[in-house]
Amino acid sequence: MLYDLNKTLEKLLVQQGNITPNQIDISFEQPNGQWAARLSRPTLNCWCFDLRENIKLRSLEMTTNRNGNRGQTTVAPRRIDLMYLITAWASKIEDEHQLLWRALAAFKRTPSLEPRDCEGLLRYQIHDVPLLVADTSNTTINLVDLWGVLDNQMRLGFMLTATVDLDV
Repeated sequence: MLYDLNKTLEKLLVQQGNITPNQIDISFEQPNGQWAARLSRPTLNCWCFDLRENIKLRSLEMTTNRNGNRGQTTVAPRRIDLMYLITAWASKIEDEHQLLWRALAAFKRTPSLEPRDCEGLLRYQIHDVPLLVADTSNTTINLVDLWGVLDNQMRLGFMLTATVDLDV
């Protein structure tokens, strides 16, 4: 599911952010010092650093489907928040800022992803995938601490939270 969400976000950045894949890389790797040293062209990094259940969206609803003498009870899927740190990397700060702004605009234009527009198994989700972009009001994540464990200098960036179904 994580890979499918990554591919969906990459597709969104290319289509909505006007990102040209042969000129700008999109990476989902941890942006540590070793990773940064390997960069050779402008890169958008979308690092998924946290996942947790969205308790506010939890449903304990059960559904029973009957087919003749057989019945099957299913539990509603759990909703999982995946938190990404979005940063831009380029040799010139102006290029970084422009690239980051394009990514921010692309994600802000898309408040949620419909399953039919997603990649892989995300297409079969029951719910849309809401995207919470550059809003840290409901999180306790300290970005200074996060950068401290990455063995890298802190960069300008924003957080993106995508909520996906987990079929239990």
